[in-house]
Amino acid sequence: MSITGRKQISLIIMMIILLQLSACTNLFGSNDQETQLLLQQINVLETQNALLRENQESNSQAPAPPSEGSQPEISMASPAEESLPATPVQAGTPIIYQGWTMTVSQELIVFSDGGYWGITIFVRNMGENSRVFRFTNSGITAKDDLGNIYLPSNPSITSVSGLGSGSCEERYHYVKNLEIRAGEVAEINSGRWGYHNCYLIDGIHMFDGPIPLQASQLIIHFEDFGPYSDIDVIINL
Repeated sequence: MSITGRKQISLIIMMIILLQLSACTNLFGSNDQETQLLLQQINVLETQNALLRENQESNSQAPAPPSEGSQPEISMASPAEESLPATPVQAGTPIIYQGWTMTVSQELIVFSDGGYWGITIFVRNMGENSRVFRFTNSGITAKDDLGNIYLPSNPSITSVSGLGSGSCEERYHYVKNLEIRAGEVAEINSGRWGYHNCYLIDGIHMFDGPIPLQASQLIIHFEDFGPYSDIDVIINL
């Protein structure tokens, strides 16, 4: 039997005793003061007994405690979907989209004569399998904060590299399929060792310069460069 039940029985017994004493007092003509004291004690016991009953009923309606093996339910917010940035991104900031990460380097590639300049892009495959990153050289354009537009350079491939033939213009709209293994990073750049990389599968064109001293920013625009479209990346000069 619970402690509450035992208390309730004790109170009932005491109430019965007090009621009997009250009856005896009335029977033998005891004074009114003793009778009033007995009645007050009876009222106190009745109040305590009512409180015990109320407490017992509330405990019986309380939910059962969780079992030892049960786990608390946690509301998990669904992850936000990847989306392309709606505002320009600073160079050096990774842009994550559809399992790819694209980062434009803050450093420019500048040939010694200063007539050409280019950029370096790092593309990482975040998937679990090899994937193909598709792009064209024409998907990248450039301007500065003064409004100057930089055209893609168009040297003869043979004259600057000794490999292949033709010109960068012929490769401007050529679709390149660059395979990147799972977790690996591919470097796509405009030139190496003074050579234009417009013809390479992991290369893009240089831009005609020079860049004026008054310019403080270059804005590199990407369109249909892999899954990236309508993206502006800012390179501070």
